[in-house]
Amino acid sequence: MRKALFILFAVFFLSQPVTFGEKALIPPDIEAKVDKDKIRIGDRIKLEVVAKDKKGLDVSLPEKPDDLGAFSLISSAPIKKGFFGKETIGREYILSIYTTGSHEIPSVPVGYKRTGGTDWIMAESPKVMIEVQSVLKGDETDIKDIKGLILYRSKTLLFLVLIMIVALILLLFFFRKRLKESFRIRKVAVKPAYIIAYEELEALREMHLPEAGKIKEYYIRLSDIVRRYIENRFSYKAPEMTTEEFLSSIKNSTKIQKESKEFLKEFLSRSDMVKFAKYSSTLPEMEKSFVLAEEFIDRTKPVEQKGENR
Repeated sequence: MRKALFILFAVFFLSQPVTFGEKALIPPDIEAKVDKDKIRIGDRIKLEVVAKDKKGLDVSLPEKPDDLGAFSLISSAPIKKGFFGKETIGREYILSIYTTGSHEIPSVPVGYKRTGGTDWIMAESPKVMIEVQSVLKGDETDIKDIKGLILYRSKTLLFLVLIMIVALILLLFFFRKRLKESFRIRKVAVKPAYIIAYEELEALREMHLPEAGKIKEYYIRLSDIVRRYIENRFSYKAPEMTTEEFLSSIKNSTKIQKESKEFLKEFLSRSDMVKFAKYSSTLPEMEKSFVLAEEFIDRTKPVEQKGENR
């Protein structure tokens, strides 16, 4: 009987895992957060995936997650802390989306292991909900009004401005001859904006990008041609603005007709969808965009030039 009990106890103890004092591997607390949960279509979203309570662990996050659903990845960068930023605690992702409605940012895979170890264990970050709204709301059919300028009515400021105006008038009166000589401008022959745009469109056509399947590069170049033409023709810094900023800047402009504004809104939005979203385009659509760009230049070039052949 005693021998049988001894055998049972020996089997029980030998069946228990021997850890030699090593602590069990506790997974990190993975957190996912965005800088805003309500955006407009085309806005950028900053998603931060961070591993907390990771003492004694190494973590690894993908630079480009395989599955982002309806979202497009613009850029990503590691999040670090500690002296000289030696310790990586997570990753920051800049995303964009061109579909309205409620959307869920999928989980990001996170790998972790004991520091110095070799076996990675995979976990996932929490999913995050985002509400994507249209640029236009309700029954709106046009671009939002620009906020009015703030008027400063400081008496001191007004007094200083008056002094400066008087001083400028006096200077102009006494030194008008010198000013005429120093500000005499020679006329220099410069190609008109519409000629430059036509030449760039022709050069783009000769590149045969649609036939080569380079859809994104084609729309980037076509959009840049139109933006540079607008800058040269109307002095708007279109190449330096986002589409939303540019459309807002021309809301009350009398330089560009309403029909041309509607064209720009459709043309630039379509170009952005191809450049930044997962949207493809057919050869007929690409040719139509090219023709629309030509027609926009035809309609907006100086009146005296509209009867000339290209």
